Amino acid sequence: MKPPRPLSRPQREADALIGETLECYDDGAIEQDELAAFALVLGLLSNAIADRRAALQRANFETVRGAATAPRG
Repeated sequence: MKPPRPLSRPQREADALIGETLECYDDGAIEQDELAAFALVLGLLSNAIADRRAALQRANFETVRGAATAPRG
């Protein structure tokens, strides 16, 4: 089995938090404006995860590319 990617855990935690938040909203425990604030923070988290994934992919690509073009001696 493949080991989980480094950003999988925060994504799973965010998914669980989304579920809990929506349940609270459905139960009336939080208001619509609080849900909107949560959505804003969630959007920021999603962007941060996507940016980090892209940076990791670029770093991996550059490492592989560097190894492939390194002089062999």
